[in-house]
Amino acid sequence: MEYRFSDVVSIPNLQQMLVSFFSGCGITAEIVDSGGQVVAAAGQHLFEKFHLGDHRSAQLRWQSGEEGNFPNNGEGARRCELLDGFFVYACDIRVENQKIATLYLGPVFRAAPNEDRLRLLAREHGIDEAPFLQAAQEAPVVSEAQAAGYIALLVQLVQRLAEKGLSELRLTASIADAQARQEKTQQVYHELETRVRERTEELERVNLALQESEQRFRVALIDTPVVVFHQDPDLRYSWIYNPQNYAHQPIIGKTDADLFSAEDALRLEALKKRVMTTGLLTREEVAITGDAGTSFYDMTLDALYDANGAVAGLTCAATDITERKHIEEEMRKRLAESEGIQRIAKGLLQKIGLEEVLEIVCTEAMNLLGAKGSAVLLLDEDGWLKLTHRVGSPEYKLDHLHVTGSFAGQAVQTGSHVWVSRQIDAPDDATDQWRGYPWTPGLLSMLSVPLKVDLQTIGVLNILDKPGDLTEEDVRIINLFADQAAIIIEHVRLQRRAEQFAVLEERQRLARELHDSVTQALYGVTLYADAASLAFSRQQWEALERNLQEARNMAREAMYDMRLLVFELRPLMLEKEGVAAVLRARLTAVEARAGLKADLLVEGERRLPIGIEEQIYRIVQEGLTNVIKHAKASVVQIRLVFDEEVVHLEIKDDGLGFDPEKDTDQSGGMGLQGIQERVQQVGGRLEIESAAAKGTRLSVTIPTRALISKKSTGDAGR
Repeated sequence: MEYRFSDVVSIPNLQQMLVSFFSGCGITAEIVDSGGQVVAAAGQHLFEKFHLGDHRSAQLRWQSGEEGNFPNNGEGARRCELLDGFFVYACDIRVENQKIATLYLGPVFRAAPNEDRLRLLAREHGIDEAPFLQAAQEAPVVSEAQAAGYIALLVQLVQRLAEKGLSELRLTASIADAQARQEKTQQVYHELETRVRERTEELERVNLALQESEQRFRVALIDTPVVVFHQDPDLRYSWIYNPQNYAHQPIIGKTDADLFSAEDALRLEALKKRVMTTGLLTREEVAITGDAGTSFYDMTLDALYDANGAVAGLTCAATDITERKHIEEEMRKRLAESEGIQRIAKGLLQKIGLEEVLEIVCTEAMNLLGAKGSAVLLLDEDGWLKLTHRVGSPEYKLDHLHVTGSFAGQAVQTGSHVWVSRQIDAPDDATDQWRGYPWTPGLLSMLSVPLKVDLQTIGVLNILDKPGDLTEEDVRIINLFADQAAIIIEHVRLQRRAEQFAVLEERQRLARELHDSVTQALYGVTLYADAASLAFSRQQWEALERNLQEARNMAREAMYDMRLLVFELRPLMLEKEGVAAVLRARLTAVEARAGLKADLLVEGERRLPIGIEEQIYRIVQEGLTNVIKHAKASVVQIRLVFDEEVVHLEIKDDGLGFDPEKDTDQSGGMGLQGIQERVQQVGGRLEIESAAAKGTRLSVTIPTRALISKKSTGDAGR
């Protein structure tokens, strides 16, 4: 790195030092940097005062200081005799072997000046002799030794100033660099700290979510040790690593028959001989029974070959997967449990009947515990448990049980499961009484689990002939299953009651509608038929034709009203599939059969609140009724556009049309007033465009965020 003199030396301090030096000895001194610029000077030497030339000019011939000792960083000073007896000295200032400036000293006399020589010099240069002689006599006389001492002193002082400045410069640079590195380190530290904190938070979330799973299921490849071994052609172990359970006994030189049971040894020997015979890499799971139970190994076997290509033995890597097998078994149980609960929940999702739900409950409960049979008994209003469904064997024959005096009743009373088993106590006893309670002959064990919804018990689930004893896991699974089953059973029962009530209510309303519309129309058909019969008997042919035509019109109107009644109430598919699907079904079932060509265009279809969808349907319904009964149209177009904030409805026909300004007030029978009321209920806007013989266009805009009151929803369509 190159340094500038002014970068490493304080110029004011240097100038003060040169001034002090000049004041002490009267010798002119100056320092010039490497760029030729004078950075510090003291005194004015004779040559400059009388303009005799620059003592630092390129024409000066410098000589090395051979006669004196001029040390300067390993190099001597240089001197030059300007004129007879006038000398100038120069010495380089260096830092780290790099020249940064030059020190100039003089001019000085080596001995007292010769006046004659000085006068001659003054005359040659046209200088006034008197002041020149006086100035020359005032010039310092310095011996070679003195010059060497002055130069060494000044160089040493300047050198120290430069070295000190360089140290400070380096220190400043080091401090700046250290600060920069510290800032960068702090930035990196903060970034790292942020990433570590984010990663820690993420890991904490993951660990919290997976804590239970990690405790139950470990990755087998991490926790299971691996056994690696070689066997010779006679299947004797020649080398083994990590023998695990067999580390307590010598293995080298032994065969599988020496270590395992006869059955396991035969199976292993057959497998290993097949690998050596075929030469195929084989992977297979093997079970080995020992004193501590059955262990499972995932074995990868391959044949070993010698230099001639002959089979020289067998190599194998076996991973103990016993824990993984246990985990898989536990997972299968959990999967069976989950599938059972999912299948019973499917009854609710599909809204199947109570019998189908009970069939699922009984079958899945039986499968969960590996039992032979199952039964569901539900409480009736009189406090009796009534057998509602049963599956499997033995056939559960207790159709009615009182809550008091039965095992199932104990489960209802205590709200907890009841486990009874006679697998040890008189298993062959086939009596229908056991311990004073009703009992199904041939039944060996029974688990009664209460079916509870919130705090209310609605029945019991009996599990018949579960093999073995009852475990805590069995209780956990069946209680979880029973809770889900009880909720779904009760839901289906309530749904059945609601459907029965809805059917009854709809039947009564349909009867009223039939009496008010279809019955009246049919009565009119009867009157016209009687009138036609009378006209026929009197041979009044015009009256006969007129009455028959009216009877036909009344019959068609009755048929239309019958179809319309199907959609007069809220369609069942409105809540399931939405207003667009209901309108498509309505046009197919009613308008198409009435001979009207109806087109429906839907854009951006999506579901809306049921109150808004019902009002849209009723508006279209009344509009179509007007088209069929009053407009005498042949084509009607319905356009339904779902935007983000509003829904647009347009009904356009090619019918007779009318004058909206004149006819609207008298057109209450045409349904326009009812349409206007419905639009107002949902906060919408209605526009009507029509003209005589040019058809009609109804345009409705409804904000989708509008709230439909319970009353307006309940009264819709009335």
